[in-house]
Amino acid sequence: MFFQDKRRLNVFSIVPRNDVNSSILAIIIAILTCLASLTLSGISLIQISAKNWKNQVLREATIQILPTEKLDMGKALGEVVTIVKSFGGIADVRIISRAETEQLLAPWFDTGFDDVLPLPRLVVIKIQDGLFPDFDGLRDALQQNIPEARLDDHKVWIDRLTAIVYGMLIIRIAVFFLILSVIILTIIFATRGILSSYIVEVLHFISADADVDFFIGQCDCYFFCLGFKGALAGGICAVAISFLTSVCCASCTSAMQVDGQMFVLLGHLSTSWITFFKNFMLIIFIAILIIYTSHYATRHRLREIKRVLS
Repeated sequence: MFFQDKRRLNVFSIVPRNDVNSSILAIIIAILTCLASLTLSGISLIQISAKNWKNQVLREATIQILPTEKLDMGKALGEVVTIVKSFGGIADVRIISRAETEQLLAPWFDTGFDDVLPLPRLVVIKIQDGLFPDFDGLRDALQQNIPEARLDDHKVWIDRLTAIVYGMLIIRIAVFFLILSVIILTIIFATRGILSSYIVEVLHFISADADVDFFIGQCDCYFFCLGFKGALAGGICAVAISFLTSVCCASCTSAMQVDGQMFVLLGHLSTSWITFFKNFMLIIFIAILIIYTSHYATRHRLREIKRVLS
């Protein structure tokens, strides 16, 4: 008897419960939620990767010694190491050998290098964590003692990286809010479509002076259930896509043996509990956004109907 009454209530409900339009609306909300979740995950990935890149770039500096006819390269390298170690904040100084330099240049040359061919030599400086050496003083000391030495503290690359990261974040954030705007507009049009039926107009005409909370409560319950189901389905799909992506990236990295280049570029892709927590909070946020949007859209639409009927 209870199920029969429930089915009868659904059939004669003001807001249709299980029709084709409701299913389509739930699918649209699920798709938009999935896109919003993936966009939010992309924002987090960009932030983490940019932080790793910046830390790696800040922890190193490079000194390049240009070869000249009168320069004794071995002596110059030793003087560079001595000058660098005299400054504070230096963790390690390593001279890039000629063989390593040839390997760095090998992709641009088909043949090997003759010993007579002058090659610039590099000295890599490792910086201690939390300390920043006096690069200006180091640059002046190198210029006075070894004019052929050029210090690169990677500041140009840091500025370019920061600009690129900020640009990507702005685009991702704009896409995220654009998706939320599409969700809001979808709920507004769906609300107006439901409340434009003749049933609502007749009921409101009969009780024109009654409180409109009954209609608003019906729509709030309908859109909250519909929005939560759609957001939940979209969040689950987003987690599944993130998990499959991390598994594929890990397997491809192991298969291609890229020597950690993918890890350096993107970091460690994984679906941790933080990912699940962010998706759960996004689902709750979208459900609340939907119910607030439907609430105000319903109230505004009922005021329009009352104004027409009065």
